Amino acid sequence: MGNTFMETMKRWYANVGEKLKICAIWTFIVEAIASMIAGIAVLADSYGDTETLIGLGLIFVGPLVAFVSSWVLYAFGQLVSDNHKLVVAQTGYDDDYSF
Repeated sequence: MGNTFMETMKRWYANVGEKLKICAIWTFIVEAIASMIAGIAVLADSYGDTETLIGLGLIFVGPLVAFVSSWVLYAFGQLVSDNHKLVVAQTGYDDDYSF
């Protein structure tokens, strides 16, 4: 009960770079699983060679596309984290938030 609203908000926004990197990893996992499920669904309902190729593409290429697309979010989280470390090293002021 001792925490105020602002203290809770400060905890939510502390260490944002690491949270973005975790979000990138989970985004990859969800997208990869979704593409494999979609590929299996397309294969289960395929009537010809075209649908079979699309299903196999979703199963094998979908996770690769998800992996590469998650790099952008992960890289941004790394930049934010590294920038915070530089600011702390230069100023000695370790404050993850500014409100």
